[in-house]
Amino acid sequence: MRPRALLTAFALSLSLFLPQLFLPRAGQASERAITYSAALEDLRSRDKELASTIGDEVQKQMELARKQQGDGVVVGHLTFDNGPVRPDNIATPVRLLKKDYFVLGVKRFNQPLIFAAEGCKTATLDLTEYKSENDIVWLGDVKLPRMAPGDESFITGTITDAGSKEGLAAHVEVSIDPIKQMSNRVSAFNYDAWMARKESTADDTGKFKIGALPAGRYSIYVADDKHAAYKQSVNLDQGSTLDLGKIELAPKRLVELELLQLSDSNTRQLRSLTETVFTLPTGSSIRIDRMKGGLRLSVDQGSLYAECLGMGDMKKLTDGIKKDHQSMNFASELEIQPDFVYLACDVGEKENWLALRFHFPE
Repeated sequence: MRPRALLTAFALSLSLFLPQLFLPRAGQASERAITYSAALEDLRSRDKELASTIGDEVQKQMELARKQQGDGVVVGHLTFDNGPVRPDNIATPVRLLKKDYFVLGVKRFNQPLIFAAEGCKTATLDLTEYKSENDIVWLGDVKLPRMAPGDESFITGTITDAGSKEGLAAHVEVSIDPIKQMSNRVSAFNYDAWMARKESTADDTGKFKIGALPAGRYSIYVADDKHAAYKQSVNLDQGSTLDLGKIELAPKRLVELELLQLSDSNTRQLRSLTETVFTLPTGSSIRIDRMKGGLRLSVDQGSLYAECLGMGDMKKLTDGIKKDHQSMNFASELEIQPDFVYLACDVGEKENWLALRFHFPE
């Protein structure tokens, strides 16, 4: 072979070999261009069992995503900057597979995905920057930087009774609020929106302090058994302490709810199906919304549910609401009397009535 031919052959061999030599691997910055199948094949060469587990979980989550009309699933590996993450360190309800891999169904690929863990800064991913293959996105390593001393922020406040003004040892829950923080809904049907949560209980004087929080937008939820829940959204700066001041909780009023089926819409003879006792804040109004398999009772500062699933005729009644009323205001379908609310429903060819009876004990 002549020298020129030798040089051409050597250059050709390099052109075939070099791309394999410098193929990006998971964990590198260029991993956003790696497809799920390529990453899984690379993983299979090192851990067949893990690759098989991930493949099965992807199939399961993809089926769930399709049922929920989602865009697909994401697959990745969760780590701290200084080593692998431990499941007990994660403040999010994500299910970690072997070696801290995860598979998560997402609703929309064009919306951000937020990861959070206690003692760490949040990690926000723009899924549009990653390569999608058959509605599967490979995220590679998702790193959660630890917060340095001085980075932690705190939320404080004092909880009191709105009437007596006395301190309340109420329950306090703080959660990251990615919906308002990102001006978009962070999606995850099988998990709770990837929110970090911290809980505490105020002392006897009503004072509480929740800390080691990263900067961001937060939802504050305060409640106890005898008072209406309090909700507020706040912005928390890095390394700051936000004092909410006095949080007054309104006392609740006991209400007894009785669900009844009216077997004859003309005579309206009542047949009691079940009784449920719940509470309402004093002065709250009741709004009834249609739900599949149930009725939702909403009040001013929270939601109460009268579930009708698994109750035989009750489920048929609520599933059989007239379709021609879909575009109407639900309140127009109700007949309200002093202590009854009647809801007309279709079951087969017969019109039935569902009644909600409210008792207000002194």
